[in-house]
Amino acid sequence: MNGKEVVEKLKSMGFFISPDALKLILENENPEELMHRVFEKAGEGVFITREMLEEKEKAEVKEVIEPREVIVERIDFKPIGKEVEADVKIIMDNTDKKGKGKLEDFSNYFKNRYEKIGKMLERRESNNHMTSIQQAKKKKGETLKIKGIILEKRETKNGHYLIVIEDDTDTANVLVPSSNKQLLEEAGKLMLDEVIAVEGRMSSELFIASRIIQPDIPVKQVKTIEEDLGIAMISDMHIGNKLFLKEKFEKFIEWLEGKRGDEKQVRLAEKVKYLTIAGDLVDGIGIYPGQEEELEITDIFEQYEAFTQYIERIPEHIHVVIIPGNHDAVKTADPQPRLPKELVPRLYELDNVTLASSPSMLSLHEVKLLMYHGTSFADFVGNLQGMSFDNGARIMVEMLKRRHVHPLYGGRPITPTPEDGLVIDHVPDVFQAGETHNNTYQVYRGVICINSGTWQQMTPYQVKQGHKATPGIVPVIEARTGRIKVMHFDKTVSE
Repeated sequence: MNGKEVVEKLKSMGFFISPDALKLILENENPEELMHRVFEKAGEGVFITREMLEEKEKAEVKEVIEPREVIVERIDFKPIGKEVEADVKIIMDNTDKKGKGKLEDFSNYFKNRYEKIGKMLERRESNNHMTSIQQAKKKKGETLKIKGIILEKRETKNGHYLIVIEDDTDTANVLVPSSNKQLLEEAGKLMLDEVIAVEGRMSSELFIASRIIQPDIPVKQVKTIEEDLGIAMISDMHIGNKLFLKEKFEKFIEWLEGKRGDEKQVRLAEKVKYLTIAGDLVDGIGIYPGQEEELEITDIFEQYEAFTQYIERIPEHIHVVIIPGNHDAVKTADPQPRLPKELVPRLYELDNVTLASSPSMLSLHEVKLLMYHGTSFADFVGNLQGMSFDNGARIMVEMLKRRHVHPLYGGRPITPTPEDGLVIDHVPDVFQAGETHNNTYQVYRGVICINSGTWQQMTPYQVKQGHKATPGIVPVIEARTGRIKVMHFDKTVSE
């Protein structure tokens, strides 16, 4: 086809064309195809310029045939993450923190918790020195502040709360009077084994409380960075279970590859530099009653092989951070170590994968991320009024207030170690957990709390436990603005 033929054909269709646009058509490998696209997209009587044709080329898509379906792949997908080096640092990891199972491990564990959180309470109350319980008992009638671990809490027949706390010198019986309704409500939300401070005065036998102080976190601004990068967060994949949503997870990977989504959604995929996975990677074996009937993959090594294959499909420019959960083949007691090499040998060879413990603290481009699967969520739901599995972010806020992800000993299992690795030593910028299978989000004192949902349909056991699953939903933090965008793969790809 020569230039004259092109001009005549366009003229017959009601189009006019500039000389430089005509040159671009003639130089194209398939000029007739390019003209056909112009006929489809442009209105009659349009004057075609070179800029218009170049814009059409940029937005053009090609079809890639996959075994099960046709995927639309954009040729203008340009991930920002390819141009930026990953910056991942591990601030805290519990893998090597082990106890010997001796009685002294238990006492050292709680001593370490008391010392760590006690210092946080002292820093918070810098204007007023803390008094030991032993000394407080000698200063009857004076207004004082004491601190300790809660050993016991009960409601009296007169509607008061009686709380027994212990420091390294003695124990004290703290009375929260029923006349102080606000304080009584605060006392009702306290859990055993958490470390608190109490302001009040010592009577003959009781310390009469006027104020309860939790270590809490300081108020700060939501963390932002200069780079326009995204952190995508998922958890609770449960690969190996028949209810694992394979097709939805395939769509998620294809979105990361730039093969799914509209213009806005693909632009978001371009920003994703980090993918964090907060445990329950596989369904495991023998985790709950009747599980064997629900398994599609009945060998634990094959489950992790399937998981590995999915991770290997994640684009190389995306750095993946992985922690275990209670369904994974590591010890179920908190803290949980990182996945061992025997289970996922190939993941240890990938430069874009970091394996860490639960809990752990990492820095992703200077954004401090606390990751914890959420084994203790059931303890919070069972011991605090107003807590439920359908609002995991609210439970995470309670953890931040206590500066501890698993304060209650005697509920879900804890391994006593010389250092309490469940204390939140560093204030995170972002806190991610899983376990509840329900997507919830909350910003508390500048910390973004995200419970990242699941990729599994509801099992009968989960229904009995009171879970309300929201599968196939992916929160993405835009690190430059601190905002959360949420991608839905539960029904269609939507934002």
